[in-house]
Amino acid sequence: MVGYTTLSSPLTIGARTLRHMGSTLQERMQEAAKDMGARFNRADLQRAANVTRATVSHWFTGRIVSLTGTRLIGAARYFGVRPEWLSRGEGPKRADSLTAEERELLDLFRKMDDAQREATLGVARLGRMISNPIDPPIPPAPPLPGRATKVHEERAAYRRRP
Repeated sequence: MVGYTTLSSPLTIGARTLRHMGSTLQERMQEAAKDMGARFNRADLQRAANVTRATVSHWFTGRIVSLTGTRLIGAARYFGVRPEWLSRGEGPKRADSLTAEERELLDLFRKMDDAQREATLGVARLGRMISNPIDPPIPPAPPLPGRATKVHEERAAYRRRP
C-alpha cells in the first residue's frame, strides 16, 4: 500500500515506551485475540463485526490494514477493547478496570437472548439480596406451645398462688 509504513519495534519517548503506537492492525488483532484465550472464536468476531470470514482472515494476515465504522465498533466490542486502540493503537487498550473474570461474564451476558439475560439478572439480584439484605432481619418466631419461657413460668406461678 502506498504511503503506509509500520514500525517493527516499540517507540520510546523519554522514559515511556509506546508499545502500540506504530503497531499494525494485524498485531493488535492478534494481541486482543491472545488476551481472550480460549474464548476467542473467529466466527463470533465475524458476527460481531458483521463481516465475511475472508475479511476476518485478512485482518489477521495483514492484508487489510485499517478498520473503521461499524466494523471497528463491532470488533472492539467483541474484544472488549477501545476502538481507538484497535484501529490506531492510541491510548490504553481498555477503558475499564474489569478483571478477566468480569470481562468473561460480560461477554457471556452479551451473547444471551433476552430471556436468558432476565433469568441471569434475577439470579444475581436474588444472590445479592441473600448476602446483603436490604430489609431488616425478621424477628424470631414466638416460642412453640408447651415450651417453658420466663413469661409462661411467671403466669404459671401466678396461677399457683393461694
